[in-house]
Amino acid sequence: MANNSITVEDSLALLSRDYDKSNDLINAIGQANTLVHKLTIICISLAKERNDGSLATKVPGRWLKFVFGKDNSNSFYDNIKDVLHKRADKQSLLDYYLLCYDDEQKKVRGINVVDTAEFKNGELEVIFTSGIKPYIWNLQNNYTKLSLAEAMSLKEVYSIKLYEILKAAYNYEEWIAKNKLHTYIPNNSYEIVYDLIEIQLRLNLIDAARDERITREISKVQPDYDKIRKYLAENVEKEKNREPDPKKRNYIQKYRNWSSFRTKVLNPAKKELEEKTSICFEAKPVRTGRGGLTTAVRFKIYKNLLHPELEEEKEEVIVEEQPEISEVEKYSLAFKVQTLLGTENFTMDNVLDILKDAGYVYEKVETAYNLMKKSKTTIDNPTGYMRSLIKGNATASEPIKPKEKKKSGFGNFPQNTYNFNELEDLLLDN
Repeated sequence: MANNSITVEDSLALLSRDYDKSNDLINAIGQANTLVHKLTIICISLAKERNDGSLATKVPGRWLKFVFGKDNSNSFYDNIKDVLHKRADKQSLLDYYLLCYDDEQKKVRGINVVDTAEFKNGELEVIFTSGIKPYIWNLQNNYTKLSLAEAMSLKEVYSIKLYEILKAAYNYEEWIAKNKLHTYIPNNSYEIVYDLIEIQLRLNLIDAARDERITREISKVQPDYDKIRKYLAENVEKEKNREPDPKKRNYIQKYRNWSSFRTKVLNPAKKELEEKTSICFEAKPVRTGRGGLTTAVRFKIYKNLLHPELEEEKEEVIVEEQPEISEVEKYSLAFKVQTLLGTENFTMDNVLDILKDAGYVYEKVETAYNLMKKSKTTIDNPTGYMRSLIKGNATASEPIKPKEKKKSGFGNFPQNTYNFNELEDLLLDN
């Protein structure tokens, strides 16, 4: 029988590793519980390319105890069966499925992460699918290097996902400050805003499969989160009258209001990241409209120090109102924009979508259009590319590889590489 006891040497060998993930993969929409997510990132950190080009991992049984945890009441073998057994009421390693978005190339990819998994002779052998390989192997740009020790120390899957999402966002903003804006300040903080629906989808708090309209919407390159918000509201009354199914998730949106989302998800994750990782964050609601509905979350992300003195601040609500604009003014501006863009690639509906993203500011549309014209690659979806530029999400055509700084002490992590060559003017204007 295989020896499944963990040694000090095993601990050091495992926890000293890093794992790389494409930023598209980090920001993908998918379902995985804590056990599956932790096991997947261990497998990524140990992955090797085989002679046939496929990626495979062998994880010693004793290392799996890091995943199962010392507080787990099941036997070792029962935990293995749980991880591999596909069933309706519990996620397995073989169920891990992701939607990855590439706005510039007008692509949405649905990817199964694991092809096969087998436990024998005291080892778990996992073979990744060919679809996931470009997102985890031999990455040259647009990726983030993450600490396995930090990720494995987190107890909640929300904490792990937020650690990955916010670490990637911080590294990107830091790279822009160093290489584009030349405003870099050591240990500076950065802010990023996510639509509330977007971040809840990434954290697996919305069961899109319960409403085919939501499923269709998130399958688009540019999902309309306002539409999804409307569909979710329509499902509230339906859920009240639905009989619970013990084999399925009995909600379409978990923690739907800001108070419960903050209390059950953000606050526990904030505490865990402060105690165990190299980054910290604050989160504040962004409310829009006369009713003050929370529609987005503004994250302030900063590096964690060895003993940070973090003061609890009274929650500040940020209100962002859309400018008042009449229908006549809207269409007058739309015709002006269509004159700029031309009618060959942009319909009036396209123009209205672009204007909405730009807050009905003509100069923002003009700036994005000028940047698009400078692109050296073929753009299949001009509308999607323009909208991404305005939101600050598009990547440029030529990769830039920043020089990597030497490691020196706590909190000094290798700088990642990104594809942002054409966004300087846009960033300076905003």
